[in-house]
Amino acid sequence: RQSVRDVELTRWWAAKEAAAKAAGTGMQGRPKDWKVVDVDGDRLRIGDRWFGTARLGADHIVAWTEIDPAVPAATDRTDRPAATDRTEAEG
Repeated sequence: RQSVRDVELTRWWAAKEAAAKAAGTGMQGRPKDWKVVDVDGDRLRIGDRWFGTARLGADHIVAWTEIDPAVPAATDRTDRPAATDRTEAEG
C-alpha cells in the first residue's frame, strides 16, 4: 500500500512532467526548475498554467494540461472556412 506522501510526490512529479512536455522541452534533468506554485484540490499550477491530476486505480497517476478558456481550441479557430463554405468550394 502506498503512503499519502508517496501518492502526492508522484502526483507532483506527473504534473511537472506534463508542464515540461507542454513547454516542449522536457525536464532536461532539472525537475526543481518546474516549481509548483499553487494547489487547488487535484489541480496544480506550475508557472502560469494549471495541470489536472487523477489517480487511476491503486497504481497509476496521470496529469494533463488544462485548457485555458481564453485561448480558442483548434476546433474553434475562425481562420478556416465554415463547413458550408468548404462544401461549396469543393462542389
